[in-house]
Amino acid sequence: MPYDPAVGVRFLAFDVTLRAKCGTLTQNDVDDLRGKAEEALASDNPLFRAITAFATHFPLVRDDPEGLSDQAQTLLYAVDDANRASAEDERAVPELDAWADRKDING
Repeated sequence: MPYDPAVGVRFLAFDVTLRAKCGTLTQNDVDDLRGKAEEALASDNPLFRAITAFATHFPLVRDDPEGLSDQAQTLLYAVDDANRASAEDERAVPELDAWADRKDING
């Protein structure tokens, strides 16, 4: 399966949400996420919009653990939605349907 840069953005966004909740997130982490999202995602992508919103709000809530955690949770919801959408897209690939009928791996 070829490399998909959007998958890397989802992993990085997940990492950022965890760092935000732990209180170890830096502005450089947020800038890196925003830059990778700009390279890999279209501007109308819901995850791109969530990342942009998070990056915009980060300086405002950086010193407020509760506010930062709330913003991180909102971003995490967007990551979950992107993962669900990706899984649905993969189910539509005919080559993967053949794997669903294999008895040796599915019981």
